Amino acid sequence: MQASQAHNRMNSGVEKGAVAQRSSPAVAAARLSVSVPKPVRLSRKSARDFAGDFGRRWTALCDAYAPSRDADGFWRFSAAEPLAVGQGWKIHLSATLLSAIQMFERCAPTLVRSGCHFKVAGSMAAIQKLNGGMAGRSQVGKIMTVYCPDPAKARALALELQDLTDGLPGPVVPSDQRLHPGSNVFYRYGAYDRLEIEIAGRKVPAYRDPTGNPVHDKRTKATAVPSWADDPFPADMSRDGATPRRREGVRYAAFKTLSWRARGGVFLARRIGDVAGPHYVMKEGLRHGEVGIDGRSGVDRIRNELRLLKSLSPALAVPAPVDFFHQDGNAYLVTEFVQGKNLDEVLSEGPLAMDERIAIARQMVEIVAALHAAGWCWRDCKTKNFVYADGRVWAIDFEFASRIRGRPALFAGTSGYVLEHQDVVSGRAAERQDLYALGTALHRVFAGLSDEVAMTMASLPPLPPEVPADISQLVASLRHEIPRRRLSAALARGVFDQLTTAGAK
Repeated sequence: MQASQAHNRMNSGVEKGAVAQRSSPAVAAARLSVSVPKPVRLSRKSARDFAGDFGRRWTALCDAYAPSRDADGFWRFSAAEPLAVGQGWKIHLSATLLSAIQMFERCAPTLVRSGCHFKVAGSMAAIQKLNGGMAGRSQVGKIMTVYCPDPAKARALALELQDLTDGLPGPVVPSDQRLHPGSNVFYRYGAYDRLEIEIAGRKVPAYRDPTGNPVHDKRTKATAVPSWADDPFPADMSRDGATPRRREGVRYAAFKTLSWRARGGVFLARRIGDVAGPHYVMKEGLRHGEVGIDGRSGVDRIRNELRLLKSLSPALAVPAPVDFFHQDGNAYLVTEFVQGKNLDEVLSEGPLAMDERIAIARQMVEIVAALHAAGWCWRDCKTKNFVYADGRVWAIDFEFASRIRGRPALFAGTSGYVLEHQDVVSGRAAERQDLYALGTALHRVFAGLSDEVAMTMASLPPLPPEVPADISQLVASLRHEIPRRRLSAALARGVFDQLTTAGAK
């Protein structure tokens, strides 16, 4: 997201307007015939049962309406006649994991009758990859894609699909225009085949302009309708395309995007009117962003981080919460901005002196020990989530934190920092995952390995011989392959206390 777009999202809103109801009795009956499943009360058994039932129902729908598949089964395709043109209008149907089956059941018969070619995500894993942003930002929400080159037919079909999916939740498709406010029907113009061009040595998607020349398909909302194409969906239908207006009472302006996740962006922001005032970090939680089988969305993740920061700041080296508010159903958490570099950036710049490595590692261990002592497990401990500023280490990003003695939670973790992969984890298991992640982060600090370098290795190398033996043993204990044998964070802190005492003698 560009800074100007981020600014507009925070300082403006979509004009709200009533949408005319066109539902037929048949459509109303279709809505009543299928209920949206409720979030799962998590346990390993319930997660397995949900995945098994979802897989069976989704496969049956694909076999009935989208019998063809690509090489790896990520996409399933309808039996409609192959497309005779290489580009045109696309209609995307968005859904969360909990509403995807209902969307497919309601829309598939209409799509088959329309004669339009369409594709659908081939599995539960494919849906999670799309909505989790792992297939790219522009692919979020695109559970079904309908190819309809005829503008009039595309318009009529989109309106019918809007009626059929009314009330079903789905994330916003970042690359498209929205049919109506609140709708999970989106549209854009694009290529139907895999046309690419090379720009600055990089291959990018493309379609052809009216002269036949290939042009870059930027796949953004602003470019969803090419300047030379007539939008089949007039402005009175697609209110999302209306000129944004500043909302009353807005207090912050986002001027830089720090990162993007499917559950929401992270921005550098300042208070409205404070040109030279302090900067803040503003984290966005999207209403239907990255919803799991437990029903938790980006909004829930932001609220969760707020709870932790309120309970642990300022006793712990974490950013203090400054503000929290909702806009258009999304949640926004504003925290103080820690000026510094994350440890992965520090490691990328070159080796550190041993005294500095030990000082950093001690603070990392103290943070995790304090978290665990307060009854929290982090579940995203890694070098990128430690910020180093003026000799002090801070911890950031607690959206997935959970209570050690709380309810089970969906698995969370970063590749390379986890050893046990489970669908659902208890608080105690998550605490032990923290210990493995802490050990891995410490190993990278003492070995001078950035994430980029470490991820190219089949396994982490032994620590350099100049690393104190007690620290090497500590790292090995934290990364023990048997979870219950990992040294606790409190005992790990004791190792550094002993090092300090021995150094003083």
